[in-house]
Amino acid sequence: MFVYRADSKPFGKGQSSRKEVYLPEGNVRSMAAYRDPETGKSFVYVTQAEKTVPEQDKKKDRIRYVVDPGQFVNKITVHDGDRGDVLREIEATRPHGVIVRNGFLFVLQGDGGKWTVSRVVLEKGFPNGNLERVFDVPGTILPSDLEVDRSGRFYLSDTKANKVYQLNAQAGILHTWGAEEQKPGKYDPNALMAPSKLATWTGQDGKDQVDGNVKHVHVADVVGEVEGHLQHESGE
Repeated sequence: MFVYRADSKPFGKGQSSRKEVYLPEGNVRSMAAYRDPETGKSFVYVTQAEKTVPEQDKKKDRIRYVVDPGQFVNKITVHDGDRGDVLREIEATRPHGVIVRNGFLFVLQGDGGKWTVSRVVLEKGFPNGNLERVFDVPGTILPSDLEVDRSGRFYLSDTKANKVYQLNAQAGILHTWGAEEQKPGKYDPNALMAPSKLATWTGQDGKDQVDGNVKHVHVADVVGEVEGHLQHESGE
């Protein structure tokens, strides 16, 4: 496993099947990019949970790296967004999701039994202090990824439940996308198929939007409540 730039420019000093890449110690579950408005410098934040260890690939006579579920790195590395150099590390318990929004770095972390959304304020791209808890994820949700929109609302995908949840900062569930049950042989416009990675952005209409791999969600404020409209979108 390695992190590289899609434009083939160097991002680190490691070598794998590509040259000049970043070789993480742990399994990368999520990354976030950010450009500091004050300094103009770019940063990349990489979550690392389970430790990766070398293993002999006998078929191809080479060393490959695999995830060891019994060992954990438990950190987020802060990288120079241009060169990939590691500038700082943040301690986090099995981080799964990371996003920068409204001057904060938000992190979804947990050991599988208890999940927490935490945050730390960013100062010129660097964390100012330690991660502080925002809320504990409701026990009915097994989160896969985290997103935050410009209004400060949180989104959690639950791959096994085929749902995406919208929550406030007090862990209150504002809205849920995904049918309770997928009926075989029938099309259900509200059904989701294993949503995992999420993305939020503001559309041309000024409304917040969420993408969950195969579904596209338009989010609109309606006098104290939230309406969601789902449309099919190609995805893998």
